[in-house]
Amino acid sequence: MARTKYAAMPMPRKRAHGKQPSHILTLRQIKEIGQAIKLPNLANAMETLMQPANLFLMSRQKLMAIHDYLLDRRLTSIQQPSSKLKLPDHARLLISLIYPGYPLSKAQDLACRKGRESRTAARKNAEAFAYDQLPCTEFLDRGDEFMRIKLQPSLSSCASHYSCSIGGKALSRAISPTDSFKSLSRRMLLYLWLSPRLCLTPHCTSLLINGIETWDKDDQMTVNQGYKHIDITEKFDWNKLTSSKESATIDFYLDDADADADLQYATIIFGWKKSSLDMLCQLYMSTSSKLMSDALSNSKTIDTTQQEAVQLFDRCPPELRWTLGPVQDLFLDVGRLFYQPVSQDDEDDDLVCGREYISLMDPVMLSKIHHPCKSIFCRHASCFDAKCYFDLMKQQQAWACPLCHIQLRGSQDLFIDYPLKRMIATYPDADRFVKDADGTYLNEDQCSDRTTIANQPPLAPIVIKPIPLDD
Repeated sequence: MARTKYAAMPMPRKRAHGKQPSHILTLRQIKEIGQAIKLPNLANAMETLMQPANLFLMSRQKLMAIHDYLLDRRLTSIQQPSSKLKLPDHARLLISLIYPGYPLSKAQDLACRKGRESRTAARKNAEAFAYDQLPCTEFLDRGDEFMRIKLQPSLSSCASHYSCSIGGKALSRAISPTDSFKSLSRRMLLYLWLSPRLCLTPHCTSLLINGIETWDKDDQMTVNQGYKHIDITEKFDWNKLTSSKESATIDFYLDDADADADLQYATIIFGWKKSSLDMLCQLYMSTSSKLMSDALSNSKTIDTTQQEAVQLFDRCPPELRWTLGPVQDLFLDVGRLFYQPVSQDDEDDDLVCGREYISLMDPVMLSKIHHPCKSIFCRHASCFDAKCYFDLMKQQQAWACPLCHIQLRGSQDLFIDYPLKRMIATYPDADRFVKDADGTYLNEDQCSDRTTIANQPPLAPIVIKPIPLDD
């Protein structure tokens, strides 16, 4: 009697590590940029340019050389910025042009770590502060340090009392935010340091600004959540301070547990607070960049594909990439030109799936899905709404798929589902679609056997084909 063996269920996909960021460059262009910035060979150019953080460590001359190359090859229409623009801001601009959608805060943290670990950089800047080791939420991008103050214990009898002052003239010279971030909510973050490598968790009992108590329950909640910054944005009249030559005095008192702490420095850095809408725009940009990069990798006419991609991204310059309308239009245009259906893995060949309903009800907020999203590790066809998901993550920061509950590292593991987004844009009044066995989406009116489909359960069962074995 013949035995029957059933095909094994596919194993979950392995998580990919060390993947190159999505970018607009070809291999030949990477080599030519490497030559322009005096790198000895292609291997060095690949190692340098495939890590966006390295742009933060380059000199002004190298950044200008890269920008000139992009202009000469018509890879951007944005002209060289003024020489008054700070180096980190120029690096951010180039990252947004070469690696559209790449998280700038991630690049800056990696650059900070590289700068501290590099012996050459350590000799040039012996007191590079370890911002990359500080806890931070994805909804807050740390920017540049613009003020560093050497602390001295107060002359008062309280051992845990420290005092420092902020000069309005020095502050006005330091504040020059990049245009790419003007639409975001800028924050001023205060850190207290025992040494350049060790930041103190600020368990304060009092924080006086010009003699006025400003420590509140929000500050205490931030500390209780494990963060090490004090948000002083609302505690100052910054416009008045920068327009005058006066100074503001900050007095802070630590609790008894930190009474013996020997504080050395206070630093103030820029931060940009991102809303759920800002996170959504960033997700649209990163998914668009991934579609474009995959198309470049697989194209037989790479120069033509690259020019088409550059023209699309030029329509949405960096200052518009935090606005939902332009980034949605960019995503749909990029998908229309470059989307390539994902072929099934060889291990899935024995799985035959029928049609299934794809509901547009979000599992997080039970509202209609407008921005269909899932993770790169999910095996299910259904999506959740990215905006609703970011609203939830802003409160609890427990990154996991709300459908299959697989753990995620953060927004870097998410993407917008182009085929479903296209269907939502085409049929805005639909509440559900049908996904065919070949992976294409159909409106219910497009199904020839609509009566049969209506009787199917929302998720069609997996059909496992028996494989007869010879005795």
